[in-house]
Amino acid sequence: MEELKSASKGICKTPVSHNAYGALINGLAVCDGFSSAFSLLAQKLGFECMLVVGHSAYTSTSFTNHAWNIIKVQNKFYHMDITWDARRYDEYKEYSYVYFAMKDEEINNDHKWDKNTTPSCIHNDLSFYLKYGLYVNNSSQLKEIITANIKKQSKVFRFKLSPSFTLPNKAGDYFSQMIINEAIKPGERLQISYGWNENTRCFFGKLLG
Repeated sequence: MEELKSASKGICKTPVSHNAYGALINGLAVCDGFSSAFSLLAQKLGFECMLVVGHSAYTSTSFTNHAWNIIKVQNKFYHMDITWDARRYDEYKEYSYVYFAMKDEEINNDHKWDKNTTPSCIHNDLSFYLKYGLYVNNSSQLKEIITANIKKQSKVFRFKLSPSFTLPNKAGDYFSQMIINEAIKPGERLQISYGWNENTRCFFGKLLG
C-alpha cells in the first residue's frame, strides 16, 4: 500500500514491486508487477499475453496510472485485470472475477488506454458471469440466482447486471437487502458485507451469521 501511494506521486521506493519478481518471489507488488507476473506465466503456458499501460478509476471517479493485461485465447482477445480482482481478498476472503475476460466496451467504463496500441477485444464469452449463469437481464433472473444460492446454502452471492437492467436507487443497498429478505428465517438475524461496482455493474455479497 505504501508503494502504491508513492507510485501515484511519481516516486518509486521499491522498484522490485513493479516487476514479476516482486509478485512471484516476494509476494508483494503493485499493478505493473502483478500484470508482469501474469503475462510471464501466461506466456510460459503458451498464451500470447501483453501488458497494457493506461489509467483506471476502479470504484472511485478519479483516474490514476494503472496496468493490466490483454490475453489471446483461441484467436480471441480479452482484458484481464488481476490487480483489481485480488484487491479485496483480505476483506472478503474471496477473489473477485469482475475483470476476468472482459471486452473493450465493458472495461472502458473505468479503464482508459491508447486503443491504437492494443488488439480489439470484442468477446466476453469466457466471463465468469456468463460461464456460470450469473449474468442478469431482468428482475426474474436476479431472483432465480439469489434463490438458487440460498438453496445451495451458499453465503456468497455474485451477479452482473446487463446494460438493459434498470438500476434502482442505491443499487448496492437494494440488492443486499433483497438477499437478506430472501435468505432470512423467522427469529434469525442476518448481516451482509457487500461490494457494488456501478462501472462494471457487478455485485458481490457475503452473508455474515
